[in-house]
Amino acid sequence: MPTITGKLSVRDVPMLLEALACGDATVQQQTLGVLCPCRNRVYEIEVWREIFRVYSEADMAIEVRGDKTMREVRNRAAHAIQTLNEFARTQEMARELIKSLETYGITTRLDTVRKTKRVEMNKLASQRLEVIEETLACGTHEDQKELLTALCPCRNRRYDQNVWLAIFRAAEEGETGAIRDQAGHAIGTLMERVKTDPRSQKLVRTLMEEGLIARLTDDAIPTWIPNLRSNGLYIPRFERSPRSKANRRK
Repeated sequence: MPTITGKLSVRDVPMLLEALACGDATVQQQTLGVLCPCRNRVYEIEVWREIFRVYSEADMAIEVRGDKTMREVRNRAAHAIQTLNEFARTQEMARELIKSLETYGITTRLDTVRKTKRVEMNKLASQRLEVIEETLACGTHEDQKELLTALCPCRNRRYDQNVWLAIFRAAEEGETGAIRDQAGHAIGTLMERVKTDPRSQKLVRTLMEEGLIARLTDDAIPTWIPNLRSNGLYIPRFERSPRSKANRRK
């Protein structure tokens, strides 16, 4: 198997096809990694038909059988496909390859892959707490960003204390700006919901009482004042969000 820095050529095609067709998940991951156009320009159609086959089979194994061992295989294949589509904007060989693949009925549109990733992460956002924590701690940068997007209260409502501790941690210590930004967006949305949503209020109060996040000002969370007219719920004056409209949903 060539190393990550090794260059591939047409002579390597039989070996690559065998690795994709017969190798285990680890071998498939390594092979897909070196086949990504960002590392090597192997545009033989037989190789790319096999890449799409591996992607489809890995996707089926995850969605139907719940086989988590194939997640990284699918991610590597998806990354290679996304890169091929990006290169096709400027490279004639990549465009020709995509046209050839389409003659075999293979859909190569980038938005199809992205939609699959969004569906996967939205499903993951409703899974067991341990799975979410593992992805936020050990997942790829792309998976962390997509999961943080799915965990934003504007998309999914999770009130698990440990999940939100991981989100606050990602906002401060995320390895990329995209991860930190998306975690900050989720936190900003939570703080907006605190003004009207009881479960968000309970979560934030618990995190503050245990010293896990900085304490908010007294008027940031609505409080119950029995002597008030109506139902006694004091809601602070509405303040416009400091974020621009274009940055509220990501």
